[in-house]
Amino acid sequence: MESFYRLIARRYGEPFAPARAAALEVEWWRVHREHQHAAAGEDDRPLVDGLTALYAYTYAVSEESVRPAAEQRALAMDYSDSG
Repeated sequence: MESFYRLIARRYGEPFAPARAAALEVEWWRVHREHQHAAAGEDDRPLVDGLTALYAYTYAVSEESVRPAAEQRALAMDYSDSG
């Protein structure tokens, strides 16, 4: 993941640290796997928080501004994972 974010940062001039972005990416995936295998209706806040942290960091915006996108992505994952 770090190589991916290094490529993105270099190609598009993004200011984020690739190692930090990669760590945030891996963390939300880890939380997603736990959420995916939890009981139906399990609290999705850890997943939303992980996505929010990644989005805010990589887009250099406030967490509040990207939380709605993270909530919708987590909801989409629930639908996708249930099928």
